[in-house]
Amino acid sequence: MDNNAAEILFMGDILLHSDYNRTAREKGPDFVFEKVSSAFKGADLRFGNLETVLSRKGAPIYGKGCLAGDESYIGALKNAGFDLLSLSNNHTFDFGPSAYEEMSLNLQKAGIRTVGAGRDLEASRKMLAVTVKDLRLGFLAYSSRLNKGRNYATDTASGVAPLEEGYVLEDIRRYKKDVDHLVVSLHWGIEHSPYPTPDQISLAHKIIDNGAKIVIGHHPQILQGIERYGDGVIMYSLGNFCHSDYYWEGPQRTYQFKIKAVDREAVTARVRLSRRGIEGVDITPLCINDSGQPEICDGERSSAILKKLDERSEAIKKADFEKYWNEMIIKKRVGNPVRIWWEKGNLLYKIKNFKYSQIKTLFDLFLMFVEVRFSRTSSKWQMLNPRNDEKPRPFCGKDEEVN
Repeated sequence: MDNNAAEILFMGDILLHSDYNRTAREKGPDFVFEKVSSAFKGADLRFGNLETVLSRKGAPIYGKGCLAGDESYIGALKNAGFDLLSLSNNHTFDFGPSAYEEMSLNLQKAGIRTVGAGRDLEASRKMLAVTVKDLRLGFLAYSSRLNKGRNYATDTASGVAPLEEGYVLEDIRRYKKDVDHLVVSLHWGIEHSPYPTPDQISLAHKIIDNGAKIVIGHHPQILQGIERYGDGVIMYSLGNFCHSDYYWEGPQRTYQFKIKAVDREAVTARVRLSRRGIEGVDITPLCINDSGQPEICDGERSSAILKKLDERSEAIKKADFEKYWNEMIIKKRVGNPVRIWWEKGNLLYKIKNFKYSQIKTLFDLFLMFVEVRFSRTSSKWQMLNPRNDEKPRPFCGKDEEVN
């Protein structure tokens, strides 16, 4: 082990909206991070994904659930120890370019560097270089178009860096010669899915094969697996570092949901890096308490989180993982609605309560089955997503968010 290795602490999604605004007023913004101060100690760099607009400027995007947080959390994030944040996600531009620009500027003034968004496509894809001990580290960040976000950067407009394989691999090849190690942050995947999709795994492997050392994923809201691949490490999702029940009256409709137990579970990953590469990865289980504070878990809760993480990490290594994914989607997206309908009442009840809309649902389910079996596009994986602003598919039961 290299005693001079740099320690980089990675966190999951930082969502400081809704109830956190009342907390900032009544208890002060620093209250949120009080119980994790010990977890931050000893790290040379702390990285997370900020998924809330911390600005009062701008207007909400129409037709989308938007996340707004108190501006005072910028200072609290700095006080907690955050050095670097990804802004490449589907909420950074919820209130337009003016809110993003003010938030970005205030983060920089507070001494927190950001990556993954900018005034145009080139700026959003620019590597952020950071020197830690004697290592020069490079950070890149991208957000998937499948996440129903807005404002992807173009040649002439500000936005977040789009998660497109060509862009990512091109940037890795361009920048890897300038740093000792590259870290790639990806806002991707399916909310409340316990596993990444086969397409995600394939892309993550390509990213490591092309020269990145660490892939850190965000967006699924729950824990997914961690994989040691080649000479790198892939953290598909570390869960929510901060999150609360959501309530927001948008210009189109009111958005609201209550977080579940799985939304409260997370881990931090402390990665030790030397010039030789990854010296080790230490995992610390976290849970969000009823006051919205992330805190270090112990006892049975800690053991349960680590067991869940281990099981999911092992599952993605299976040679038949893609087959498993196809079968899971068919079971939950096609089979579950049919099963739920069949188990609800006897035949007479079904006849009396028959609705013509059931024919359309059956037709939709048949189309889903065909798409899963024959589609080659990554969009088919979205059929497993129960929380989608547009909700184009029937919900398949609470087990989908827990299993």
